[in-house]
Amino acid sequence: MIKNLISGPGIDVLNNAAGPYIDQNNSNPMQGMLRIWGTDLQVFNGSAWVNVYASSSMVALDPEVLDLLAWARKKKFEESEMQQLSETHPAVKIAVENLKKAQEQLEVTTILSKDQ
Repeated sequence: MIKNLISGPGIDVLNNAAGPYIDQNNSNPMQGMLRIWGTDLQVFNGSAWVNVYASSSMVALDPEVLDLLAWARKKKFEESEMQQLSETHPAVKIAVENLKKAQEQLEVTTILSKDQ
């Protein structure tokens, strides 16, 4: 049985619910006992049988991660589209090659500017 789920980096846990809380009572040995009653799981709370309800939590990616995934999908689609166009249109192919050269020059310039 999972007692609790906790959100972490990139992950949200919603609707985290716990079962019934039973106080500790050493003078009542029946307290905390479980039984199946029909299709219900029940626990004895010291004075009555209480249903232990099934609960569920929802685990999802947090909004920032979802935004990053959407951006990555868009970027992947744009690059794929550009690649396909460059295979059938010579002018697009030349422009893509020039773009790659400009990006390489930018990277070198950025590295050199950090060194100075």
